[in-house]
Amino acid sequence: MHTLRDTHHSQTVVLNYMLHKHMRILILVLTFFSILGCENQTSYELEEDKAIEDIINDYVTHYIGKTNRLPTQSRFDSALLQSDPIPENIQVYISDALIPISQLFEDNIWMTSENYQDSVLESEFSKLYNFSRLQKLHYREFDKKDLNLDAPLSQCVKCADEISADEQYSRISLSRICFNQQRDKGIVIINYGVGFESGIMGGHFGPFLIEKKQNKWTIIPK
Repeated sequence: MHTLRDTHHSQTVVLNYMLHKHMRILILVLTFFSILGCENQTSYELEEDKAIEDIINDYVTHYIGKTNRLPTQSRFDSALLQSDPIPENIQVYISDALIPISQLFEDNIWMTSENYQDSVLESEFSKLYNFSRLQKLHYREFDKKDLNLDAPLSQCVKCADEISADEQYSRISLSRICFNQQRDKGIVIINYGVGFESGIMGGHFGPFLIEKKQNKWTIIPK
């Protein structure tokens, strides 16, 4: 004959079983979303790494290499794409630090408006600037040794060892890249400088729209 104590014990066993079962389910669900989040993050960063390589090649080769002079305009536009001779070698120091793009916009509020005269492009810029993902892109570093630069670009990994005091070189750093949902357009802030070991003589600092066509990222001219 069952006693009250036996009944209570049975209920406790059942309760513990149900609790452990639900805990196992909860752990599996959390693990699944954690793995999914890591995969999404890895996928995003892989696309970002590809975009970095394409953007640097596009920016330095076409916007700087073809002009073969220090940039003086406050903005780069299609007028800079001239037919001047391209230098035989453009040495570039690339920072592996990707700065949070939201922080750069916060510190440079002038970057948030009137970037493109074309209303469609300006609207696209505004959408990306206000995209919730932009605030979630934190600081990260990438492996710049894996970059494949197009001629005449050559990367100097350690300028102190590879550049003499009187030799001119370029320096470029990028923000995190905020892609749209389809990952065929994005926004990035480029900080470019050119000079010598003693200091920067000129450069450009500002945001650009970028787009992906035929699996290649390019800068949208202003």
